[in-house]
Amino acid sequence: MAAWRHAPRKTRPDIWCIQETHVATQGEADNLDREWRRLWGLSTADPASPLSYWSLGTRHAGGVAFLLTPAMARSAHPWSGLRTTSRQLAFYVPDNFLLVNIYVPNERAERELFFEGLEGMQQSPAPVILAGDFNCVQHPSIDRLRLRTANRSESPALDILADVCQLVDALDLVPHPDDDLWWEPATHFTYWAGSAASRIDRFYVSHAWGD
Repeated sequence: MAAWRHAPRKTRPDIWCIQETHVATQGEADNLDREWRRLWGLSTADPASPLSYWSLGTRHAGGVAFLLTPAMARSAHPWSGLRTTSRQLAFYVPDNFLLVNIYVPNERAERELFFEGLEGMQQSPAPVILAGDFNCVQHPSIDRLRLRTANRSESPALDILADVCQLVDALDLVPHPDDDLWWEPATHFTYWAGSAASRIDRFYVSHAWGD
């Protein structure tokens, strides 16, 4: 929430997708919701148009959340097509989009099962935006820096999910020069460990948006 306060007013997004909140109880979620509402000058919650959505994790891991502007909250609705867990949360805006916020497990077997469980997005009532911390990359040659890794995708299950749900990495929709070094490391990579870096935080969108 501090990031929202410090962001220039014109650049503040309508939706914040947050991962690894470490929010473990409903009481904590309620307190954070009150704090978010206070930023908008709202003292009471409107059950029909909540300004935030929270899934509960533990104090050590998990938990995802959405923070919405009042205008966006009036249009958003929870979506029951995906079960809410400590690692996934979804809402949709009718006739506009379905937004799914995820925090993918680190361990490979758990990660593959997690992606398989997202295939319910095929039933989405609107184009899909899949956002979050994927903890893996599909194109290591451009999405990892100074790490020894194969060139193939790190998650076959994610490849299948993207194909079945007709999703494309949003970065592929951004025009860029025909140059292997078109990206700037400081903005391209989202996770740094010393001099090594990865683009594990990404957005995928329905193919229809790229047509």
